[in-house]
Amino acid sequence: MKDFKLFLEKATPPATHSNKNLVKELTISMLLLNEGFLDRILDMGLKARYTENSRVFVNDLKNLLLKKNRLKLGKFVEGRCQEDPDLGKINSLFEGVGFSMEEEFNLLVKCRSIARNITDKILAPEKLDPAMIKSVFWLGPNKTPDFPEDIVIELEDSKQLSLLLDKSFSQKKSSSFQKFTDELIPQQTSDLFSPDYMSGWDKLVRNMMRILFKWATSDTKALLSKFISEDRIDDLTFFKYFNINHPDKRFQFLGEHILQFDKNVKKLSELVNLIWKNKDKCLTDPQKACDDWCNVRIFLLNSRILEHTLTQSLIKHNPKDIVKLKSNMKLAKGLAKMKFLKTIVEKLGSTQRDMYFSTTDELFYLPERKFFRDNFSSLDILFDYHQKLKVEPLDEDNDFKILIKLYLDKKILLTLNIDVGFSGMISEKLTAKFKFTPISNFAYRIKNKTQKED
Repeated sequence: MKDFKLFLEKATPPATHSNKNLVKELTISMLLLNEGFLDRILDMGLKARYTENSRVFVNDLKNLLLKKNRLKLGKFVEGRCQEDPDLGKINSLFEGVGFSMEEEFNLLVKCRSIARNITDKILAPEKLDPAMIKSVFWLGPNKTPDFPEDIVIELEDSKQLSLLLDKSFSQKKSSSFQKFTDELIPQQTSDLFSPDYMSGWDKLVRNMMRILFKWATSDTKALLSKFISEDRIDDLTFFKYFNINHPDKRFQFLGEHILQFDKNVKKLSELVNLIWKNKDKCLTDPQKACDDWCNVRIFLLNSRILEHTLTQSLIKHNPKDIVKLKSNMKLAKGLAKMKFLKTIVEKLGSTQRDMYFSTTDELFYLPERKFFRDNFSSLDILFDYHQKLKVEPLDEDNDFKILIKLYLDKKILLTLNIDVGFSGMISEKLTAKFKFTPISNFAYRIKNKTQKED
């Protein structure tokens, strides 16, 4: 029975690995080992041989992987990629692979472009020659969250290069504001809702409701009045707002179906976000309503709550580690610098290995965590979060903004912009949106620094 269970486990391919990725990843791997791998198909008119039976091409890829050559099934062992001798996984992976040469011919063209881009840039200014490659490991069924690579190139000098294929480095990321601040400054999130700031939160929801009633159409005002009377806004508190349900017992479970939104609405907070999402139809002057709400948020949320809380927390936990510069930016030192750097590295997504993100025209290099540890003394972190008390016309949300700049050897390496705001008009939790802007020679600067240290 045990052996039968093991057989079933081996025979079931991972759901996360699509057939299309299998063909793409193995084709790129072969192109790195043999630049002319697709020439007969793409340039010499032999596409017809595979068009009649696309399975022939898939079987060719399978046989190349099974043979004892430089293309190998790989897995990570103690942080290094090596050959996986369990070739039984391969047969099950290729079962049912759906690939049509006629319909997906452009995929092969794309594969060649990605392979050429890797060849031209990964060892820049030197070009990667197939003769330099000892092995190309295809991770396929052995990919995990800790080892997400598609392939690993092992050079003749035993150096390994980890690649994610047909994937751009994501310069925009997001997380809860609570998670961000917990990493950066302990206990700050709990301070946000301390008695010192609760009056600000309460004023925020009251002003929001006044703005909605002020600019609401007659139909929208009637909808709002089902949940709260305009003359009861002064009794509203931040937490009470999120607990206001439809007062009619007929709608206490599923909510009332609102025809203009084609949705069931049970809570006041749900209705408010729907109104704000459809403000062009629900408000008499959406632009003036936006301006009013931005002014309230900038003054109450951004300045009185977030900026003040962040300042007090930094002063409380790291008073000697923050140095104000003439440029009005602040220099993080000591423990504060370490926490800011940890945040940058975490949000970048750095792992224990250098990683390359490859597309048809880009190859982004993300250094391993060790680089930041080894060069801690050569790195400087400047930050600022002072808020302007006016609406910026070109900024639709006017969120709370944090600017972080990372310098290497006194020269800028990357900029991180963090926007903190609500999802919808207002919500119980704040969201932090991160945008990284590395300098154009980001990879060169880091590799140059590493070579000098070596």
